[in-house]
Amino acid sequence: MRQEVASFLETIGNLRGFPVLRDEFTNFLAKFGFTSFTYAGLHLPPHNLPHPVVVSTYPGEWQAHYVEADLDKIDPVLTECMKGMVPFEWGGLLARDEISKRQKAIFHDASDLGLRFGLTVPIHGYGSEFGLVSITSNGTEKEFREVSREFMHDLHIAALYYHMAIKKNVDAGTAHEEKITLTAREMECLLWAAQGKTAWETSEILGISEDTVNFHIKNAMRKFGVYNKRQAVVKAIMLALICP
Repeated sequence: MRQEVASFLETIGNLRGFPVLRDEFTNFLAKFGFTSFTYAGLHLPPHNLPHPVVVSTYPGEWQAHYVEADLDKIDPVLTECMKGMVPFEWGGLLARDEISKRQKAIFHDASDLGLRFGLTVPIHGYGSEFGLVSITSNGTEKEFREVSREFMHDLHIAALYYHMAIKKNVDAGTAHEEKITLTAREMECLLWAAQGKTAWETSEILGISEDTVNFHIKNAMRKFGVYNKRQAVVKAIMLALICP
């Protein structure tokens, strides 16, 4: 095992806070030439979280587009993760006949924003535990394939350790270290959003305008450093700022 991998495995389990874990994994992947990653803890028993736990360094524009267009409903990467446990390169999915034009467009659009080549590690655990780690590169196809195939085993192990570190933080309630405070109105708006209310419905409940609701939610998003309402809701729950 490479020294970089051994050092990462030894370090990651002792870290606390999503930002610290994110930075450690980012630095580790950069040693292999990878530029960004996304972790998604889609089901982390025994916790019954209302939304997946997502840690990502993908471009904000892509993250927002993915959520707003509901691409998770057609993303072939997710489908492949549900079916298997072996890491796979995205290029193999694109070559399949059953992949629709709309699904292929996901990869093309991602490539336009710097996510040119990627590989994904499915994560399956006890009690229907399910997650994934996707690792991307904006280098050449030749460079990506050489590195991903030479170090696929190391990357697989590192992704599993990263997942365990995330879950350990969720279990311990130490997912975040930042001292973030929200106003009472921001918390109210996020609380109703967590319960599935639209901005208009929240405005009716609170007796304020829809624009004001959106203003408070955007303020919360800015404080959390996220790009959409769903992520803001998840962060607020993990910080115990709201309790749906």
